[in-house]
Amino acid sequence: MDEFQDSSKHQYYLFLRISEINIICWAIGDVQQSIFRFANKSSKYLIDLLSIKKFKQYTMNINYRCHASIDLYGRKLLGYDVEPIKDSRIYKIGIDGNETDIGLWFERNIKQMISNFGVNKNSEIGILSKKDLTLELFLEKVNLPHKIFKKNDFGRSPITL
Repeated sequence: MDEFQDSSKHQYYLFLRISEINIICWAIGDVQQSIFRFANKSSKYLIDLLSIKKFKQYTMNINYRCHASIDLYGRKLLGYDVEPIKDSRIYKIGIDGNETDIGLWFERNIKQMISNFGVNKNSEIGILSKKDLTLELFLEKVNLPHKIFKKNDFGRSPITL
C-alpha cells in the first residue's frame, strides 16, 4: 500500500487483517509527508507497523520523484544540515508587501519565469500555500486564468476563475 503515512485507522486494521492470512503486504510511506490529518489520517499507523516483528523496514534513500534541489530544500526546511548543490532549481526572491503584492509581482514576471524554466504549459505551474486565505489574497488582483483547489475541495472539481 503506497502513501501509508496517510492511512486511516480502518485502512490500517484492514492492512493488518490481510497480512494475517499470509498475503505478502508492503506498506510504503514517509512519516515526514503526512498531509491528510484534517481527514483523520495519520503517519502514526506507519510508525506502529515498525513495532510489529513480522514487518521489516527497508530504507529508500535514493530520490526518483523530483529534482535533487527540491529534495534538498525540503530537507533544509525540516532542519537537516545539508550541503548546497550546483544545479539548484530553488530560488529565493524578496518582495516587499503582502500576499496581494506577491501576486502582482508574479503576474508581471510570469512570462520571464516561463522562459527561464522551460515551462511548456501554464498547467505545469503550481502555487502552494498552507491556508486558503493566503491563496485568495495572492490572487486578489491577478488577472491570469487559473484553477484554485481549496482545502475542503478534495474530490470536487477545481474552481476555474
